[in-house]
Amino acid sequence: MFMAQLPQMPSRQLRRKVSDGSYSFLFLSSASSTIGPQSDRTWGVWAMIAAFLAYCTLQAPSTILIRPHPAVWHLVHGLAVVYLVALTFLLFQNRDDARQFMKLLHPDLGVELPERCYGADCRLYVPENPKNKFINIYETLFDEFVVAHILGWFGKAVMIRNQLLLWVLSIGFELLKL
Repeated sequence: MFMAQLPQMPSRQLRRKVSDGSYSFLFLSSASSTIGPQSDRTWGVWAMIAAFLAYCTLQAPSTILIRPHPAVWHLVHGLAVVYLVALTFLLFQNRDDARQFMKLLHPDLGVELPERCYGADCRLYVPENPKNKFINIYETLFDEFVVAHILGWFGKAVMIRNQLLLWVLSIGFELLKL
């Protein structure tokens, strides 16, 4: 009975127009083949990641995290899944192939870093250095691993808020690295 009370709309009003933006994406994907195969692969990887993140933002299941917006947490979950899948893929590659894959994401990646020797000069005071006499202390304190450990400790302290558990996790992590 309720359906009979609704006014009938003409079918032409029910149709929606497709925006021109969807066609421009298709043009971009077909026109990119003139750039080169390496660039096509790079664009393909980034387009695949963007499409998956758009899907996750719109279709991921809701969780208890609602602030600032559930779509933000859907996107964060999608980023975590992309990261997990990429690490799983890299796990089955040899070192050179994994470096070539990383170059698809950014050209500066995939280059072997120079080996650093941490125990060559253990002096605190280096009088031969004209810039900084305490260069060894400076390089040790501002090493990226020290900064990462401090930020990791701070992040865990904010999340866990239990000093005993924080110490157990930190010491256990350091023992795992041995």
